[in-house]
Order: sequence, then structure tokens, then C-alpha cells
Amino acid sequence: MNPHETIIDARDLWKSFDGGQIPVIQGVDLQIARGEIIALWGTSGSGKSTLLHLLSGLDVPDRGSVSVLGMDVTREADCLRLRRHHIGFVFQLHNLIPDLTLEENLLIPAMAAQKAEEKAKARIEELTEAVGLTHRLQHRIQDLSGGERQRTAICRALMNRPEVIFADEPTGSLDEQTGAVVFDLFSRLVALEKVTLVLATHERRFVEACHRALRVNRGKITEL
Repeated sequence: MNPHETIIDARDLWKSFDGGQIPVIQGVDLQIARGEIIALWGTSGSGKSTLLHLLSGLDVPDRGSVSVLGMDVTREADCLRLRRHHIGFVFQLHNLIPDLTLEENLLIPAMAAQKAEEKAKARIEELTEAVGLTHRLQHRIQDLSGGERQRTAICRALMNRPEVIFADEPTGSLDEQTGAVVFDLFSRLVALEKVTLVLATHERRFVEACHRALRVNRGKITEL
């Protein structure tokens, strides 16, 4: 493993909405090395979430290119392969299925990647033990607290041992104290699993925990 290897490479990214009337990302170039923890920091409406979505393949640029692990995120086949095997997502709103149990939610990405059920359940035990949720495995998501749901979402993102995780305001729906606990846990798990993390956040306290911070403002990025 080469720690200096560039695994996310964005070139001349542009993105606008409303038929080009609302420019959001304007000519961004960004390279991220394996193992880096990167913060995209900015206020609401600055474009940080849009940039994160472009880097992860959740959205398509008007112009420019993005590759992750050498794969083009705008190509459907590459994007599907990345999502199933190489990247994970953590969202502000956990995006879990409320009527399913915690365990069932964690099995979904493993089954999509065609992992053996026995190995998937061993991974679930490993992750839920790390975040203190083994006693909640058979509880439905709707019965969990906000902090428990977000810890579950972190486990889901890590289920298939991804090389990159994209996180969009992962503690934005939590109160300050719970958010701090969840972020600390998230950071420790990312370090333990040796995952590259790209985090969009408006909170300076989380920015300080990252290797590198980029301010997103009016569609452009600058080093903090």
C-alpha cells in the first residue's frame, strides 16, 4: 500500500443548477492521497455538499472529470463497482430503513456485494462491538436513538471494508454533545480501518481533527 498514492483525482469540476443560472462549483481541481482525512469546510450554501456528491459519484459534473481508485465515477459500471466494493457513505440523515432491524440494515450492503452471510454477520459483530451496539442488533431502526442510528450508519458505511468513505455533515442532525461522541468514534474507526475520509462539515471543531482542510466558498476551494 502506497500512502502517497493519489486515489481521488478531480480535474476542472464545474456544476450549476437551474439551467446554469446558479453556479455552485467552478473549476475545482483536487487530489486526495490514500489514508488522508480531508475536511470540506464551508457555510450552508457554499457548495461543499455538492462537491462531495461530485467526488463520490452521487452527482455528475457539468464539466470536468473525477476518478476514484482509477475508476471514472461518471461511468455507471465503474460507479456501481465503487459503491458495492470500494466506497462507503455516511449522511446527515442516516438513510437507514426504519422498519428493518439494525442487523438487517447492515446486511443490505454485504448482500449487494455478494458477501457470504456468515462472513457478513461476523463483520456486523465486529463493527457493532466497536460502537457499542451489539445489544441492539434485533431492534428496529425506528426504536433507536439519534446517536444509535448514526452509529449504525457508520457501521453500514464500513461493512464492506471500503477504501474511501464520504461523509456529508454526519453529525448535523445530532445535538452538540452526542455529535461530538459520534464524531470521535467515527474518527477512531476510520483510523483503525485505515480508510481515506472526505468529510463535508460546517463545524470548525471537526475540521481541526482532519489532516487537511479545504474551505469551500462560492464554488472554489482554498487550503485552510
